[in-house]
Amino acid sequence: MEDLGRSTIRRRVLIADDHCIVAEGIRSVLEKRYDVVGIVGDGRELLIEAPMLNPDVIVVDIGMLFFERSRRCGEVEAPAAQCVVRFA
Repeated sequence: MEDLGRSTIRRRVLIADDHCIVAEGIRSVLEKRYDVVGIVGDGRELLIEAPMLNPDVIVVDIGMLFFERSRRCGEVEAPAAQCVVRFA
């Protein structure tokens, strides 16, 4: 069967949500295709952990604790992050 140019490199994903059950649900869906490098529970943790974990993608609950809706995801320092997925 032909590969069709698909990469075997799995994207690194960081999940940020203050509801454990939601974060774990997101993890269970994503970990089938991606490397979930961590889950953080509030905006402060996100700002601290993202630079250390250096994910390719960050999935963020913009309504979580210590992460005001007005705050821009651009404040999160993760040089490799190509995409920030926001949800409420």
